[in-house]
Amino acid sequence: MANATHAENARLRNGAEGTRDPERTRRLILESASALFAKLGPNVATMEQIARQAGYSKRMAYHFFGSKEGLYQEVIKHVYGRVTRVTAESAGKSVGLSEVVDQLLQEYFSFLQKNPEFVALLNWENSHDVEGLKQVDLRSFVEPVCAVVRAAIERDQPGKQIDDTQVIYIIMTCLALCGYYFSNQKSVGALFEIDLSKPALQQRWLDHIRTLVVQGLSGCYED
Repeated sequence: MANATHAENARLRNGAEGTRDPERTRRLILESASALFAKLGPNVATMEQIARQAGYSKRMAYHFFGSKEGLYQEVIKHVYGRVTRVTAESAGKSVGLSEVVDQLLQEYFSFLQKNPEFVALLNWENSHDVEGLKQVDLRSFVEPVCAVVRAAIERDQPGKQIDDTQVIYIIMTCLALCGYYFSNQKSVGALFEIDLSKPALQQRWLDHIRTLVVQGLSGCYED
């Protein structure tokens, strides 16, 4: 243990590993920032805390990201990029709209289960007038998912005119039903005196919304 601590301290002092493996260093700092921004909020978490948790000096964090604002923007891009990859790539393998939406629900719900910091960051943004999101061009993250949903509608209903709001509302339905469970897990759990963090109950909610949305789409968008 003493040797491990000594090695970590040495790395913090000289940042040597950061220069030898810059991709790993950048990734570890991003992961540390995601966790601390979610826990403390971007206004409270410091570059020194973030760098130290990642195992590096503050100098390395500034070297890779320039400022705390720059790091926070990269965190937003990082987490939204993961959401987009997970949903668009997976749902894109499906055929009809019901299959695409069913896959979107499953993948996004699974993502939120594994990444609670994303929910915390969204809550922080919503309570602070999305000041961080306004600084990031999110089109590159949103457009692939919209394209998947639009293509699925076109396959189901060839020749039908599709407006952007229709596509957005379908995606919003998936985001809302998945996100609400995790963003309000404690308050709703207290209200009904039930532990919604239990995996079995989470799975029941996922099964419930999959049935609800897929059957609802069949009624709303059938010819």
